Amino acid sequence: MLNPLNRILSRQPGVCWRLLAMVAGYAWVLLLWHLSAFWRVLSDYEYGWAVPVLVFALLWRRKQALPPPQPKPSAIAFSGVLLCTLLLLPLRVILDANLDWRPAVWALAAVVITLTLCAIYLAAGKPWLAALAFPVLFVLTGVPWLGRLELPLTSGLMQFGAFVATELLNLSGIAACQRGSVVETAAGLIGVDEACSGIKSLQTMVAVGLFLSEFTVWRGPKRFLIVLMGAVLATASNLGRLVLLAWVGSQSGSGGVERWHDAAGTVAFAAACLALVAIVRQLPPAPAGPRRPPQVQAATAFRPSWPLPGLAFCILWLGATELIRLCWFEPSQI
Repeated sequence: MLNPLNRILSRQPGVCWRLLAMVAGYAWVLLLWHLSAFWRVLSDYEYGWAVPVLVFALLWRRKQALPPPQPKPSAIAFSGVLLCTLLLLPLRVILDANLDWRPAVWALAAVVITLTLCAIYLAAGKPWLAALAFPVLFVLTGVPWLGRLELPLTSGLMQFGAFVATELLNLSGIAACQRGSVVETAAGLIGVDEACSGIKSLQTMVAVGLFLSEFTVWRGPKRFLIVLMGAVLATASNLGRLVLLAWVGSQSGSGGVERWHDAAGTVAFAAACLALVAIVRQLPPAPAGPRRPPQVQAATAFRPSWPLPGLAFCILWLGATELIRLCWFEPSQI
């Protein structure tokens, strides 16, 4: 015999759907809000504004082949939802006090993704989880890289670019000398700064490569072969840009470099993207997935198996999270 709570759930399954969607929706709004701070301020991450659009495009592409929902009772998955919801409070407070602390942003992204995947498993089962995991994980391409990875890589690219430009100028008969990330010529010093390092195009090509991999038969680790191709193309095109700017600088000085800087960067990135698209078009395309068969009884077959009080607690906890944040940082607004 069903207890009163189970009878309520069996009669109004939409209640659990809505509560679960509210919890996941709050988590995603919070994550995108904090990521947008980086996208607005740091030019290297301006491409991040396209990441939510690409996530939506991936979800739209996969929705036609989704099987009927198969909700699975799972104490582990529901515990994951509860734990991730609890972690949103400390992360909310920490990130409000340290907006640019990248490890905390990565922690928030991991919590939001875990919560989302647990919610998908509870609501629709393993087939949906397998189908939607990649679009959900794709948001990580818009998360700023950790400083201990990004800074050495940026510095290395700057010095490598200066080295290549110096050697090619010398081979072409133009005397040049490398001093760190600066190329010294008779016309003056040509600095290879962070904007010229190629780190921005490299980061963007990671997202572009992963997105284009969706249109090939390559899945799993093979996806990263396309990312590697994109990284190589981005690096090569940026080196060509640096050589061009170094040659212009040796002829016209720093004024010529400033005039050609942005145009050369745009052309180099566009060339890398077009080259990667051309390579992907030569790969075997992804097979068209079978369209989801109509299921007239799918809605009535849905019976949530997770406790309504737990989801209600999550909603209350999220409300308390915002109230605590308001009391801590903006007491005058209360």
